[in-house]
Amino acid sequence: MAQSDWDHCRREARRLESEIETKLVAYSKFSANYRQSASESALLLSAAPSAPAHDSSVSSVSSPSAGSSHLPDPSAGAVPASPFSGQEHINATMSLEIERCLERLAEVNAELNHLLSGPESRRSAQLMPLLLHHRSKLHDYQTDFRTTKENINRTRDHAELLMTVREDINQFKNTSASSRAETLLRERNALHSSGRAVDDLIEHAVSTRDHLSNQKSRLQSSFAQVNTFGGAFSGIQGLLSGIRTRTMRDKVILAMLVATCICFLLWWGL
Repeated sequence: MAQSDWDHCRREARRLESEIETKLVAYSKFSANYRQSASESALLLSAAPSAPAHDSSVSSVSSPSAGSSHLPDPSAGAVPASPFSGQEHINATMSLEIERCLERLAEVNAELNHLLSGPESRRSAQLMPLLLHHRSKLHDYQTDFRTTKENINRTRDHAELLMTVREDINQFKNTSASSRAETLLRERNALHSSGRAVDDLIEHAVSTRDHLSNQKSRLQSSFAQVNTFGGAFSGIQGLLSGIRTRTMRDKVILAMLVATCICFLLWWGL
């Protein structure tokens, strides 16, 4: 390991550390100013006059001229411009410069580690605490930078959320009487449409009920005809039953006669 290379890298590391410390202090002050601007913006938003909410939706439907006289002033309750419009460029520039310095310091620490781990290094054990010290400072710088940057981002997000909510409130309060009348008219039309749909549904239900009643009447008439046919078939069934009974009696007589003849033949043969 060449002593000149080690000294050069250490001087570069100390220079970068000093520069990073200066930039981190400036960035921390910028974060405090940023937070103060956000607080002032929140106070302005809370103190901004709200647009008067006129309940003139009904009167505007009945009297358009009266509704036009109560239109809210568009300038009332106006939300001030974002206080971060000019500071975002400064934030981006400062954070970019600090990130570049941190990257350069990490490269210098890597060069110092490479010099100590080389085969020609004979003082690695003596110089290792210095390398660890530079690494520790780099880690602290990175942690401080991330914390400050996250604080700025949270402050900006919180302020933008407040401004968005305020804009929504003012937009709701600045709704004109004519738009409210249109809303009421749309709701009335929707109610009328729903009423017509219900009437159609009831009419369809009544028609279905009449159709079912007609089917019931036809089924009852069919059952009556079936019962009539059943009464007519009962006489035919009696006649058939008599025929079957007589046929069975003739068969029994014929069987007895045949049996008698067979018995007589057997007796005659003996």
